[in-house]
Amino acid sequence: MLGCYINLSHPDPAAKAPLLAYFKEHLRCARDFAPAGGAIVATETGSLNPDWSPHPDNHSEAAYQALLPVVANLVEEAQRHGATFGIEGVTSHVLHSPQKIRRLLSDIKSSNLQVVFDPVNLLDGSNYQDQDRIMQESFDLFGDRIAIIHAKDFTLNPDAPGTLKQTRTGDPANGGGQLHYNRLIPWLKQHKPGIAILLEEASESTAQECINYINRF
Repeated sequence: MLGCYINLSHPDPAAKAPLLAYFKEHLRCARDFAPAGGAIVATETGSLNPDWSPHPDNHSEAAYQALLPVVANLVEEAQRHGATFGIEGVTSHVLHSPQKIRRLLSDIKSSNLQVVFDPVNLLDGSNYQDQDRIMQESFDLFGDRIAIIHAKDFTLNPDAPGTLKQTRTGDPANGGGQLHYNRLIPWLKQHKPGIAILLEEASESTAQECINYINRF
């Protein structure tokens, strides 16, 4: 997977144009990194704020409709070059819920559009206690389109009550984290055996500890 994380929802067309050109360049080069096929170029959908910070209209219908042709154009480019466009949802972004992700996949009917699934990204201070439901909805709505897993963890943020702090997987300094890997990993073993799991928030020195934690499940 090639990460090319750009703000697809940037409000300034002049500023967004070179970002989209940069993403298309990644799509054109993707096959060089995976000559046998299957190369994924991934991004999130971003925010109506240029700096990616939450905007009150990110979850609006207008924001989704503005995003739709942008994604469709990039998917067409992916098709031309035998690449896959990997889209990742984030609770504060335009593509913010399992339902919106499913809607995008239904509106853009192409196998060249797949999902980078990071369950922590779909959680925030208001819904983290419903994470089992959110994960199950994700499996039910687009489990067949999950191509890559982003693995990290979270804990409650002591410095900002009501928010989450993202950590590495099973971080002992944060109580082992609170993501329910006991729900995620068994589903992956049954439905996505061999899927690539990319560690986030980890370092060379902590990667093996993260792997050992995941392997418990």
